[in-house]
Amino acid sequence: MSFTETWLNDNITDESMYIDGFKLLRGDRNLDLAAKQKGGGRGCKGSKHGHTGLGIAHPYAFIVIDGDFNHTNLKKTGVHYYQHVNCPTREEATLDLCYSNVKDAYNAVSISPLGESDHNLVILYPRHRPIVLRQKPAVITVQQWSQESLDQLQSTLDTTDWDMFIRSSSDIDELTDAITGYVNFCVDCSVPTKQVKVYPNNKPWITSTVKSVINRKKGIFGRGDRAELKRLY
Repeated sequence: MSFTETWLNDNITDESMYIDGFKLLRGDRNLDLAAKQKGGGRGCKGSKHGHTGLGIAHPYAFIVIDGDFNHTNLKKTGVHYYQHVNCPTREEATLDLCYSNVKDAYNAVSISPLGESDHNLVILYPRHRPIVLRQKPAVITVQQWSQESLDQLQSTLDTTDWDMFIRSSSDIDELTDAITGYVNFCVDCSVPTKQVKVYPNNKPWITSTVKSVINRKKGIFGRGDRAELKRLY
């Protein structure tokens, strides 16, 4: 959440502005400068060199710059920024803008002002849709290996007349194909299968067991139990 025109100053403590679950970043009014100016916040006079330096220092970062820009725009900066707010934010004017370094990052919707403010609230909905929402899950068949199925497979292979394959094969290629086909047949007969859904954001090696371990690690990490986390590795 980003708030502009807050009239924050050095006399207002962080504790009074704290919102559970959020980190507070402030850009307070300069009281000496505010006494000479109108308006509820500092003027947006962002240096193009500052914006460019940030983009160069962190070329892969997602950068967002927003606020009541009035007559300022970022089209003349060295980094290419895209403006996402295209709805009125104060009466019929669009003054509260949001720039980022990603094209088509948001869809903007204005809603009624907060309290007695004369600026509308703006909700920015991310336009990016995760792959899990863009693609339907696939249904695949997986084998359910267990000690019982392994014992059954082992018993089947132990009682097989392997010389029969040698006698009936004319060369090594034919022998390999015959044995491979037979082993696969035995596996299919011994190991039960089930159908499961595989979501597009899941890697094929992420099984239910792996997911369980990952979630357990997250919980241990959250508790700060380094000894248990090391033991789990």
